Amino acid sequence: MTQTPETPQVPQAPKKYFEIIKYDGYLTVKFLEEISREAAKALEEQIKELVSAKSHVIMIFNHVQSVSKSALRVFLALKQQLKTVEKKLRLVVVSEPVKAFLRSEGVLDGLGVSGDLRGALIDLGVISPKSF
Repeated sequence: MTQTPETPQVPQAPKKYFEIIKYDGYLTVKFLEEISREAAKALEEQIKELVSAKSHVIMIFNHVQSVSKSALRVFLALKQQLKTVEKKLRLVVVSEPVKAFLRSEGVLDGLGVSGDLRGALIDLGVISPKSF
């Protein structure tokens, strides 16, 4: 009786839903895909770190056409926690479908949307309008 060798199980790296990059006075969360329930859970696990950085948080929605309700809850929780350290949350490069969803949930204006990164940095007071 011959035995076939077992293929070793290689652990898979956790799926990457977003990238967090720290800059002077702010950090960015760049979403790499749609913001599903799983992506929201991964972001929720990072909230403590995001808030402890005591920096403004700018979420970049380049490739996002939909946001789950669970993600929306995470955004609102992050906004509240940032407020405790006198920092703000801004969303940038938000697609029309995502804006429509946020508007239908009544949170579009409350979350703070800027057209681009430069606009967000100006809105947050990180740079002056004449910079760049």
